[in-house]
Amino acid sequence: MESLTEEDMRMESAFVAYCNIGIGAYYHFSTAQKWSEEILAGSKAVSYSDFMALQRLSELLRIAGERCDLMKDETDLPYVEAGRYIECMLDECSILMRTHLSKIVTMDELCYHLDFREYVDVDAFNKLFLPDYAPEVRREIIAFQNKFAARGDILYALLIVSAKMQL
Repeated sequence: MESLTEEDMRMESAFVAYCNIGIGAYYHFSTAQKWSEEILAGSKAVSYSDFMALQRLSELLRIAGERCDLMKDETDLPYVEAGRYIECMLDECSILMRTHLSKIVTMDELCYHLDFREYVDVDAFNKLFLPDYAPEVRREIIAFQNKFAARGDILYALLIVSAKMQL
């Protein structure tokens, strides 16, 4: 590494970054392939019970988002980061609820959302809002957060389905 020029170091860094992006995409799409085949065969990607939970969670997130908007300029607490997480999860709930209702979700919307979810962090939300909820609501929110990767697989599967259906 010591013998590399500055330009070679930049090229090496870019190569490593692109490899990581490619490996991540390969992983996501290989796990989503099974889901996409099931969706194309007529299976529901989002069950009715998941749909109902998403509705309840959307309302909780909407209320937290309103509170977040009021506070983000008033304090040095991470309300901006929490707001970004809330916005992303509201979008995700909307996409998944529309999927359950067999509404069209475009490939552009899925790509934008999949990119957006890479840049949010749940920690700011948990720090600011989780203590305010009753234990049973807190369990629901944590269960939702624990399914982050599984929902990502579904979103990637929906992207595959959209590509195959040319939406």
